[in-house]
Amino acid sequence: MNPKLHHDLVRGTPIAVDGRVLVPEARVTTVTLREATFGTRRTRVAGMRFSRARPTALVEKTPHGERYHRIEDVTGRALLALGIAAIAAPIMLNLWLGAWPGACRKRSLAPCGRQACGRRAQGPMLRAFRVATTGC
Repeated sequence: MNPKLHHDLVRGTPIAVDGRVLVPEARVTTVTLREATFGTRRTRVAGMRFSRARPTALVEKTPHGERYHRIEDVTGRALLALGIAAIAAPIMLNLWLGAWPGACRKRSLAPCGRQACGRRAQGPMLRAFRVATTGC
């Protein structure tokens, strides 16, 4: 099944307000998946369609000309930044605390004689707490 991605820039119904005409504009993204197999005992039908309409601008038409008012997607950008942070933060903490094999590069000895990068703790936060409180 190969998905088909299609983008359209559509304009809505013009609205007349106080001698000017406002025309909303939106970007419509559509993803379509199709599959069909017919025949003796091979009947297989699948399909999916996803559409997303995002407002992009408001066009103001006056007797003096047109003005294009862009609509920023601030919420979408904030959610994207939070999603990236939610993925990156655990990875960076695990690398920093040495939870993954090979992540700890120094092999110095702790005061108790064990390696400071031991694998005794169950997770990175337990290991960090143990090392901070006991030194081992």
